[in-house]
Amino acid sequence: MKLFQKIMVRIKQKLSKISRKQVTVICLFSLLFSIIATSYSALSNSHINSMTVTLNYEGAKKGLTPDGKRFNIAEIKSDEVLKRAIEILGDDKLTVSEVKSRIHIDSKMPRSAIDQTTEAIASGSTYSYSPSEFDIYYSQKNKFIKNQTVDFLNALSEAYNEYFLNAYSDKSTILEFDESDDFSQYDYEEIHQVLADKVNSMITHLGSHQEESNTFRSQNTGYSFENLMNMLINLRDINLTKLEAYIIQNRISKDRTGFVRKQQYRVEKASMQFNMSQQASDIANNALDIYNAHITGVAFIPSVDQHDQFYMSRTKTGLDNLVNQSYSEGIKATSFKKNIDQQNDLINKFTYAADTPQEAMAAADGMISEICEYIERISTLSIQTDNDYISYKTNDYITFRLPDRSQANLLIPLLKNFIIGLILTVAAIQLFHLSRPWLMRKKKKLEEKLSIDNEG
Repeated sequence: MKLFQKIMVRIKQKLSKISRKQVTVICLFSLLFSIIATSYSALSNSHINSMTVTLNYEGAKKGLTPDGKRFNIAEIKSDEVLKRAIEILGDDKLTVSEVKSRIHIDSKMPRSAIDQTTEAIASGSTYSYSPSEFDIYYSQKNKFIKNQTVDFLNALSEAYNEYFLNAYSDKSTILEFDESDDFSQYDYEEIHQVLADKVNSMITHLGSHQEESNTFRSQNTGYSFENLMNMLINLRDINLTKLEAYIIQNRISKDRTGFVRKQQYRVEKASMQFNMSQQASDIANNALDIYNAHITGVAFIPSVDQHDQFYMSRTKTGLDNLVNQSYSEGIKATSFKKNIDQQNDLINKFTYAADTPQEAMAAADGMISEICEYIERISTLSIQTDNDYISYKTNDYITFRLPDRSQANLLIPLLKNFIIGLILTVAAIQLFHLSRPWLMRKKKKLEEKLSIDNEG
């Protein structure tokens, strides 16, 4: 306590020797130093900025993209992304190569991951962690022009988000349909099959999204996936069924002979596939017949199911594989047989049919045109609804966060530099006071020497 009091007394004594003029000089020099240092610091730091990129989807912490591919944050510096970012920014003076060299990426690792890594090393086990958060730094080359760091990072985030969603999220291309598509290379029954396949693929795609979110409804179209699926199902079961019935009942064909030959070729191909599947099923059935029933009744084998759960199975002695193979090949054979019967029925109906009159072909063309127009309308609604759902689902796949650079943040370096300037100025004045007697002695000796020299 006494030591502290002595120090305070010494400080008061020192301060009492400082004149008002010296105090003014100290403040002015401190302020000048603070302004210069802060201006230089602000100029340097204001043209360097960063944003945080966070991955929020399932699989991100395993280092994967939404569709299961390996994630690579370096793609944010790819030529495609940077070119698009410059285009969004609208600065023609920037080049991809220049911008790429001024972007730096740091991955962020949470404390929990560091602790788990430490524990794994200590226990001798293995542990892997894939970062899902990254800091992207951008330093503007020219510090004496308008600061565009924040604008560029915003453009970069928009460009990378477009690239990421386009490369790794769901696509709605399967829903695209153009009624002006050329069907001239197809016969009428083939046109029906092409349209039916298209409608079924659209139903399947919409159905997969309906299972993911059965409550989603597009604000732009007002439709849900269930609404669109019902429209397509009605089109398939009513309009397309009527078209097929009209074509077959009236034996409508552009080239009857060519159409029959195509069906005969398909029958031959399906027959070969049917025979292969039927023989594979018979082989598996014969193997089951000669299997030793006494062994399968008492032998239990430790096995693992599809969920990696252990259980005791006696069919694992080989019976289950044979049963599955026989069933699978039997299903294939049944499908091929049904296809063969359908093709043979078409062959029988069209082989001896008369040439199709123009009126019947015109009526079929009208039905096809109406169906195509209807499919295109549903396609437009489906694409818009599906895109809205994809945007909704992927909205939080990636989030971009730019730091807040408010004016309050500039007060901290300003105050810090003022204090440093104050300390340096006081130290300079104190040094001057301490060195003044020595300087006076040097001055006096120099004057005496000069006086002696002049007398001589």
